[in-house]
Amino acid sequence: MSSPVDQIKERLSIVDIVSSYLKLEKAGRNFKARCPFHTEKSPSFFVSPERETFHCFGCDKGGDIFTFVEEIEGVDFSGALKILADRAGVILTAHSKEESDERKRLFELLEDITLHWTEKLLEAKDVLEYLTKRGLTEETIRSFRLGYAPDGWSDAAAFLKSRGWKDEELFTGGIAIRATSGKIYDRFRGRIMFPIADASGRVIGFSGRIFSAADPKAAKYVNSPETPLFHKSRVLYGYDKAKLAIRQMKSCVLVEGQMDLLLSHQAGATNTIATSGTALTTDQLTFLKRLTDTVVFAYDADVAGLNASRRGIDLALEHGFTVSVARLPKGKDPADVVLEDKDKWHEILKAREHAIEFYINVLKEHTPNEHIFRRKVEEVVVPYIAKIGRPIEQAHFVVRVAEALKLDAEPVWRAVKEASKASTEKVRTSASTPSVVSNVVHEKALHPALRRLLGIVLWQKSCEKPVVTITEVGDKVKNLCDISISGILEAIDEKGRERMIFEAEMYYKDSEGLLREVDELLLSLREAELKKHLESAHLKLHRAELKGEIGEINEALRAYASLTREYNEIAEVKKARAKEL
Repeated sequence: MSSPVDQIKERLSIVDIVSSYLKLEKAGRNFKARCPFHTEKSPSFFVSPERETFHCFGCDKGGDIFTFVEEIEGVDFSGALKILADRAGVILTAHSKEESDERKRLFELLEDITLHWTEKLLEAKDVLEYLTKRGLTEETIRSFRLGYAPDGWSDAAAFLKSRGWKDEELFTGGIAIRATSGKIYDRFRGRIMFPIADASGRVIGFSGRIFSAADPKAAKYVNSPETPLFHKSRVLYGYDKAKLAIRQMKSCVLVEGQMDLLLSHQAGATNTIATSGTALTTDQLTFLKRLTDTVVFAYDADVAGLNASRRGIDLALEHGFTVSVARLPKGKDPADVVLEDKDKWHEILKAREHAIEFYINVLKEHTPNEHIFRRKVEEVVVPYIAKIGRPIEQAHFVVRVAEALKLDAEPVWRAVKEASKASTEKVRTSASTPSVVSNVVHEKALHPALRRLLGIVLWQKSCEKPVVTITEVGDKVKNLCDISISGILEAIDEKGRERMIFEAEMYYKDSEGLLREVDELLLSLREAELKKHLESAHLKLHRAELKGEIGEINEALRAYASLTREYNEIAEVKKARAKEL
């Protein structure tokens, strides 16, 4: 029996999949379009029906239908596999059929109640009037599928049961609650309903804002509970609507509430997403990282705003994001700004400051005493600089802080090193057992090329006639990047290894062209390694220039030039191979 990937490829063509997202134009035997992954005026994105592949000659992205869905939907391979399996009508595994059926039923349940609440909103003229006064247009209300849950105990439950849904399904979907008396009642009552969708646009949960309720102590917002579909730590409101804009604009704007997001989108800032009142999480940042490495926090510049954004900024910096802050007028949120003047909102976003610049400026405004200002900068700003993973960017902000404090760069460098060392010690001492220390590597945190290589060697290890061996690939990786893949494999848990093997089996089912693929991955890995060395070399050059030592400057220049030559050679090889597609 053929694999799920083969079945999907038999039933779905790459032209069908890509054309469901982009407008394709015929170009000889191929098709072309403007690339969805970067901004361009002339089409450089091509789809080959013969090869069942796509490639953009502008940004160099390319691959098969799985790669395309991973990129366009912002999901990993498993997520792309599920999306395409649903479209192709392929059941991934026999034992997952029951789970698949339950999820399908839940999606249908949530779609039913979403339609019901949108109809109820059209009947609730006072709610529509309120939303209109808040600045929302009919188009926005319709596009984001806003609804209204009437202020009754069993409106939703009665409707769904009339449609044939069972009590247990209402509980599982988070729509109804069973009281201690055994009576069933609606979770959402007298609330404006904001459907929350997954990356594919399917409703997975809700956030309900109070509009009318008998209980004056009722919470302002009520969200869906944890369900098989809805996990609040992984949800970003508006992600499904914003993902293409985020990728094209190479940044995302992060706001706190649904109304902030809706009005921001309505004003044209369609790369906006919202945390919906919850703290930013690692899972959410992982999703965003697939689309962009730049995030803009749109929070108030007062003390409360600083405290609200600080944990999120910490996490984003640790995940390698370039973090900026769009400073809002005191006491205003994005919705307020858009209502007053949507052009002002765009000006605020355009004038955003890097998080470190933001904190330097805010601390300076609130700390007139120079001595206290220096201490605050050391306490607040220096740890942020220590978290920056890009050496060149880190060097820039060391100089910036030195200028703000009217100091030489050297003492600031020492403070950054001490902060970095303290952070490392904190992580080390927090690992209470040897098992925690030995499993610190998550396979998804690895460079994509390295993860694919590891998956290939693990998969090939179990094949009767392996095309490549772990020793061969390990030696090449060691020579190119001075990385021990055996050491990394030991630090990845069993589930992580299983996921990598599964991915390799799906991608390289028949082992055809595997040696060429390994060569391509090694090339990408070396390119990434050189990029890292180039950043380090640039930093050394910058330090040498600060010292003014001619000998050190010349040595740093020679090292930088040598690395640049090799990096450019690899780029030329990749470009030549891309033209062979």
